[in-house]
Amino acid sequence: MIKYNNPFETITLIESELQLNKYLQNIQNDSLLAIDTEFKRINSYYPELCLIQLAVGDHLECIDVLVIKNLEPLFKKLYDPQTIWIVHSARQDIEALFYLSKRTPRSIFDTQIAASLLNYPMQVSYQALTETLQGIYLEKKHTRFDWKTRPLPSDVLQYALDDVKYLLPNYAILKAELVKNEKLQWLSEEVDFLLDQSLYEPNFKQIIKKTSGISKIDSQFQKNEVNLVMWRE
Repeated sequence: MIKYNNPFETITLIESELQLNKYLQNIQNDSLLAIDTEFKRINSYYPELCLIQLAVGDHLECIDVLVIKNLEPLFKKLYDPQTIWIVHSARQDIEALFYLSKRTPRSIFDTQIAASLLNYPMQVSYQALTETLQGIYLEKKHTRFDWKTRPLPSDVLQYALDDVKYLLPNYAILKAELVKNEKLQWLSEEVDFLLDQSLYEPNFKQIIKKTSGISKIDSQFQKNEVNLVMWRE
């Protein structure tokens, strides 16, 4: 029997440094963090991070990174050596956070990769995996929402929270299966490459090579064009 998410849950949004610091104080002893992000990539060269969703134990929070200026206390928690990220298809989330923090996590458990090691469909979606593991159906109606929109409607916030709400139960189920099948070490080997910071740093040679029309410019002006591309990046 498929269960539907309750649309009447209390939804909170952290919008100030005071709220953020109080929240971080409450979770200071927690090391297992379920993480998801919402970002905008249209009309920009890099993902513009707009929202971070966290699940710690039974607590869910959305953090509005567009209005909070000082995110360093949050980054200290996210990139603490003791913190383990629970993420589904982690690469884009790591990348979106990297462009603000210039850091990568110390340890992650990617539920998509874990599922693939247990013979679930390759690149299984978070929605499909949650339905399979927990019998919970998640709506997908806001997949194309402009996350720079403010204020965020309550149904959009609920959608964002759903993207992180079921990560910890999924993690618990998948980890137990990996241990049972003696594949937990396999996961560590598979996700190691995602922790390499060079994966998220801009490759300027490749960027210049892909810049349309630069090869057709007279050689005496190409240096100026390359400098302009470097400045843009």
